[in-house]
Amino acid sequence: MSLKDTVTQAFVAYFGEKLQIIVRAPGRVNLIGEHTDYNDGFVMPMALNRAVWIALRPINTPLAKIKSLYFETLIESSSNDYTKNKLSPPIIHTIHQSFRAWYC
Repeated sequence: MSLKDTVTQAFVAYFGEKLQIIVRAPGRVNLIGEHTDYNDGFVMPMALNRAVWIALRPINTPLAKIKSLYFETLIESSSNDYTKNKLSPPIIHTIHQSFRAWYC
């Protein structure tokens, strides 16, 4: 079974609903030039045989739930946790944890 199929089945099993979007972001590493590409510098990226898969569906509540295939912890974050033009530490932590959790 492909990782895409595994993520799809796990989403349905955990949340009890079909996903509406599944995305894959391929991995890469910069061999030189970290943070210079947007400052008119040079970079030398290299592709990795890793990727991040994320399964999504729209919600009508302020509470978002993030679940990983590799960690038991469920991460919950509310849009009420941040204010306009300023992210609060809980949402930054959630974003960071979600990317760590789905990296495979």
